Amino acid sequence: MKILLVNAINPTSEVETRYPNLGLGYLASALRSSFGNDHFDFKIIERGSPDYVERQIAEFNPNIVGISSVTQNFNLAKKYAEFAKGKNIPVIMGGVHISMLPQSMPKS
Repeated sequence: MKILLVNAINPTSEVETRYPNLGLGYLASALRSSFGNDHFDFKIIERGSPDYVERQIAEFNPNIVGISSVTQNFNLAKKYAEFAKGKNIPVIMGGVHISMLPQSMPKS
């Protein structure tokens, strides 16, 4: 199973790109620890322009896309989710924003 994990950040903001999102790495590591290395092929996107992220979704062609977002970048995360959904790829939203404000999840 191919899993693409995306950290939805503003690539022009130095404070957002200073450190990697360890949560995505921990998630991949936990799945590998529980199921072994043979079940999953992970790709993690930490930074990049919206065009770059969409291109990676199209090229990697994952079975699932996981997107992590903070509030100031939630619209960007929704854009990535809509792009993946348009390619019939299931999306899992996570991160601080959706954990604290689950009612902000779009209905479709």
